[in-house]
Amino acid sequence: MPSQAALGDTFDMVINLTALENLALVDVTDMIPAGTTLVSTDPPAKVEGANLGWHYPQLKSGETRKMTVKLKATKEGSYTSCATVHALPLACVSTKIGKPQLEITKSGPTTAVINQNVNFTITVKNSGSMTAKNVVITDAPPAGLTPTGANSWPVGDLAPGQSRSVTWPAKAAKAGKHINVASANGSNVDKVQDDAPIVVLQPGIDITKSGPEIGRAHV
Repeated sequence: MPSQAALGDTFDMVINLTALENLALVDVTDMIPAGTTLVSTDPPAKVEGANLGWHYPQLKSGETRKMTVKLKATKEGSYTSCATVHALPLACVSTKIGKPQLEITKSGPTTAVINQNVNFTITVKNSGSMTAKNVVITDAPPAGLTPTGANSWPVGDLAPGQSRSVTWPAKAAKAGKHINVASANGSNVDKVQDDAPIVVLQPGIDITKSGPEIGRAHV
């Protein structure tokens, strides 16, 4: 505040507070000097008699706060005002909360003939925000397709955005339309599935012959 002021004048008493480390429960107190009256405070202070108080739940290291007290000089003399600060050190840790989310797609030929070898591609992706743990891809072959290789693949962990593709080989064994379903799940994620329909055809030849009938000759 100024070193001197004229009787009847108003003047500012300013407190500048700077946190040198992370702090919590910061309480600033000041007192209205004798020989002055309070005009206003910015920010508003809690007023108890001649005492002024401000409370800040938290201050990060390097943050500043400015408190301005406007006073009016009412009595001649030399008066002193003292401010105090009470605060607690603040220690913080952070935890990121995320969720894994699997997406699966399966693709392959839409038609085949009996005994033809076919390959299907299965791709699983983690589109979530947390690592998917212990992911396993499984294919459930329908009756019309005979597996010619593995139908279960341990993928392991998939980070967010990471994907993995596998190939499922089979042989067309029975004519008809068959729904080939693949699924993926993990220890911390829900199961997902997709299918790839295929029509297996039975090759064959139909032959017919037609023409005019040969009539009997009459003598």
